[in-house]
Amino acid sequence: MKKICTLLIAIVAAAGVSANNIQISNITVAQPNITFTISWDNSWNTMSNINPLYPNNWDGAWVFVKYQNNIDNLWKHAAVSSTAGDHTITGGILQVDPVTDGMGVFLRRTAAGNGTVTATVTLKMNALIGTGNFNFKVFGTEVVYVPQAAYQLGDGNTAGFFTPTDVNAAKQASGFTAGSLYTGSPAIPATFPTGYNAFYMMKYEITNEQWADFLNTLTYDQQVTRTDAVPNAAVNSKAYVNNVNTIADDVIKIQASGLNNTIPATYGCDLDNDNVYNENNDGQNIAISIISKADLYAFLDWSGLRPFTEMEFEKACRGNQPRVLSEYAWGSTDMALRTRGNMTAPGLATEAWTGVVQNGQVIANGGPNGALGPVRVGQFGTTSTGRASAGAGFYGNMDLTGNVWELCVMADATGNVFTGTHGNGGLTTLGEADAATWPGGAAAGGTISKGGSWYETSNYNLFTMVSYRQGVIAPGRTLNLGGRGARTAP
Repeated sequence: MKKICTLLIAIVAAAGVSANNIQISNITVAQPNITFTISWDNSWNTMSNINPLYPNNWDGAWVFVKYQNNIDNLWKHAAVSSTAGDHTITGGILQVDPVTDGMGVFLRRTAAGNGTVTATVTLKMNALIGTGNFNFKVFGTEVVYVPQAAYQLGDGNTAGFFTPTDVNAAKQASGFTAGSLYTGSPAIPATFPTGYNAFYMMKYEITNEQWADFLNTLTYDQQVTRTDAVPNAAVNSKAYVNNVNTIADDVIKIQASGLNNTIPATYGCDLDNDNVYNENNDGQNIAISIISKADLYAFLDWSGLRPFTEMEFEKACRGNQPRVLSEYAWGSTDMALRTRGNMTAPGLATEAWTGVVQNGQVIANGGPNGALGPVRVGQFGTTSTGRASAGAGFYGNMDLTGNVWELCVMADATGNVFTGTHGNGGLTTLGEADAATWPGGAAAGGTISKGGSWYETSNYNLFTMVSYRQGVIAPGRTLNLGGRGARTAP
């Protein structure tokens, strides 16, 4: 799902660790340009599709750069040019789509096709802060393009669900009047992302490896805020702790201890608990699931992404298809329950269900001591599975139903201030997100959990429905909360 590579300009050497199937390698820097090779499997562009049961869209990668100088040792976000002509890419298969704020670029296929893609990309960076030698890290995550289109909101259920309505250009332009979305709903302004306009959403939920990479660019004080164990705790201490017997807190640990307020800790993955980090079976590709709303906000702000709204979540699940009463992300009421205990190759990048393939496969109903935790992201998708058997949303996003709860900005009186502001690449000195209009931060209100999770012991069939509105997310860390990010399409 993501690869980071580090380059120290003075010695021109690169190294990194991979996650899922996106790979970034061969970094070189000749300021202001940074060049790297990127590849990922199962890429697609289906814009020539004429079958209305399938989407016209593409997948891609959101790529951004962090840098560090040898004077203050702080990792900073490297803005890149917002002019497409300032960037180059080889091969003719992929194109670079810059964004106006320079937080990164989207890479995606130029024309219809599918399969593995590989390209060499050169991005022009804006001016860097500092002098001397620099380290660079290039991050990438797979994303899916959700095109501008009208869609149906609500599945036909009433209590605890949206009132069924069509979301179209007129509704996006005018907003929604009070009481029109659900009983007691506030007015929703036209600035609120309703899902009509095009956006990108991460293909997979955030993984443990991605989270460890994020922690490893923070200062000591920021790490204090974003973890349970203090960064100067002993090597092999768990970064997060809980009182339930699951693997949720067994993956990310302190690989090298920090020094009080000066040197941050180094975090890695060690699911097999052998004190050897980032081995093939150390759970790097399992979804992170023991974080808080504020933690997720920090990750998204740092990434130049944003949270998505509960309306955008429904759009990603249902697409332009007619609503189905009590449906799940794959567009039907079929459900084949799986748990972590059903998975083969536990902890490996190949962790997967290998039993009889059925429509509606989902990680749910494991309970606190049965499921033992979330599983590898995208675990049901193979070259032979379709939307229903892979448990995918209409546009190709995986695990929208089950595995971990998805955090969404809520269409309520606290969330309706959200305007789709993107992260600015940096955090406060204490590690908090500082993007404007994101509701709530460390406080309650403004966000809702959608899609259900591995942890539910009852009502899992209700909690996992696309349109069910589970409730406001509390401020603290939650055993089954994970998430993913989005960004308005350029």
